[in-house]
Order: sequence, then C-alpha cells, then structure tokens
Amino acid sequence: MEVSSLKELYSKVSEHVETVFVVPLIRYSFPKTDYLFLLYKDIIDDPDITIESISVFAHFQFVLKSLFSKNTILHYHWLEFQDIKSLLGMPYKLLCIVLYSLFGGSVVWTVHNLKPHNQKLPNLHLKIHKWMAKRSSLIHVHSENSVHLVSKFYDVAPNKIFVFKHPEFPADIKPQKAERVEFLSFYGDGRTDLTPPVFLVFGGLSEYKGIREVIEIFLSQSNDFTLIIAGYVKKGQESLHRFIVQKTIDDSRVLYIPSFIPEEHYSLLLNSVDICIFNYNEILSSGAAQMALSYQKRIIAPNKGDLMELKNHTNVSLFETRNEMLNFIKLELERKVNG
Repeated sequence: MEVSSLKELYSKVSEHVETVFVVPLIRYSFPKTDYLFLLYKDIIDDPDITIESISVFAHFQFVLKSLFSKNTILHYHWLEFQDIKSLLGMPYKLLCIVLYSLFGGSVVWTVHNLKPHNQKLPNLHLKIHKWMAKRSSLIHVHSENSVHLVSKFYDVAPNKIFVFKHPEFPADIKPQKAERVEFLSFYGDGRTDLTPPVFLVFGGLSEYKGIREVIEIFLSQSNDFTLIIAGYVKKGQESLHRFIVQKTIDDSRVLYIPSFIPEEHYSLLLNSVDICIFNYNEILSSGAAQMALSYQKRIIAPNKGDLMELKNHTNVSLFETRNEMLNFIKLELERKVNG
C-alpha cells in the first residue's frame, strides 16, 4: 500500500502521534543532500509532531519516553554494523528496541537494502533484520517493487509493508559551461576543460558499487571521454582506493577525486557531467540515482531494486549484464562522435 506522506504512514500505527524518534541522527546542516532531512522536512516544523533525532548513545531516551507516553513512534533506519566497534554496540541497540516495544512503543523500520553492503557476517545480519521486521509495527520502503522483495526476504506479510516514495533532491541546474569552469577551479587538478562525453561515478567509494569493473570497461575504450570518480573513501575501502589510483594515474581521461564533496559543490559536480554510471552489486534504493535524475542527467544503472521502476524513464538505461552496460557506454561514446 502506498501513502502520500509520513503523517499518513504514522497514522497506520497510531491516530495520535506526538513524538517521532528518528535513528540515526538527521544532519540538519545538509538540507539539500541529507536523505533523512529531506524525508522528514515536511513534518520537522509540524506543530502537532515533535521530531527527535537520536544518536546510538542516546537510545535510552526513547525507552524512557515510552514509560510516560504511548503516543510515540520509533522510526529506525539502517540497523547494521560495519566493524567490531559497531558490532559490540548492537546488543545495546536491540535491548533498547525491545524495552521500547515492551513499554508500549511502536516501531517503524525503513528498509534501505536487503543485505549489508559490506557483506560482513551476513547470516547474523539476516537474523537481526528478520527479528526487526517482526518486531516492527510496520515496514517502510520506497517502491512497490520493494514490497515483494522485502516480504519474501524477511518472511513478513506484504500488508505490513507500506510505500512512501524516496524524497526528491533539490536541484540547482545551471549552464554547464560556466559550472565546469568553477568545478575545475576546485577539483580539476590543473585541467581547464573536460573532454566530452563526461561520465560520473559519485558517492562514498565502496566495493559494492562495482567501480573496478566500470574502470576496466572505460580504460579498454579507445575513444575520448572524461570519467570522474568522486567521493570519500569509506572505512575499510583502502584497497579499492589503491586500485583506482594505480589503474587511472597514467590515463588523463579519468579524474579521480577521493574526498568528501561539500554540499554546496554538488551542483557544480552534477551540472558539469553528462551521464551518471551506477554498477551496484546489490541495491534496493539509491539516493545517488535520485539525485542524478533531479539534475536531469542520463543514467546507466543495473536493473535491480527500486531502479527497476525507472525502466520507462527517458533518461535511464538499465542493464542486466556487463555486456549490456558496456553497450550502453559505447552508445554514449558514439552519440558524441556522431554528435
């Protein structure tokens, strides 16, 4: 079932919601790029509902609140662990969720991906996620396609799963030529122009994004192009970083920017490119793809998860295999040649 707002979603749990606890923290200082801020922005200033953004260490707050008020909802995102430190903190998180539920609190869980991207201890993650799926009053996903996937993977009834679409990212679209000049003044590494067509892989660098394969495909081409790879190196992804450096350092067609891109520079980045490439090994919902669409970019992406619902979008090319991805890339290269 699809709902048109978070308030409607919460009404499926309780008619009188006074406080919504959100985990993890909403990054209020990133109003144009933070997923959580954009998801909640329509109710952040709602006089009838208080949004309280909760850190890991402050989980006890929603437990205590549930002792004194039954008109609360815990809206949880990304129940995962990435390393030993976060694994050791998992029992504390789960205990707080159990106590909150026992004291009468309602839990809404947003499923962003079926499996953790880092693939660490997948069986343990699956057990935790199945437990969370059953513990939750309802489950939130971003597409109708995800309803079936989540229902089957976590063994929960489809009528427990509700769709509220992924928030749109505000786009500041400007003429490409001027934006490229300013972008290169920050990130060009001595370049004064970008050879078209300009392709982009962006976001935190991680193995699940299939960046190695993308690089190998592009470097095997004899055409002129620019491939920008931009994003900070995620924890534990140093091997990927070294691979990118070693493979691209001597090829001027690749511009590698292994750093955090400030929010105010995302418009420069996206206005400067022509096509965005996504090669996820596994994906349910993709905020990066949503952002690229907001900037009216052409997209090459796998036919997986929520992306499957974009199959009829004029700017989207979905592939099933490496060869199909290669063919879409070649079409873009030929588009420039035949220009």
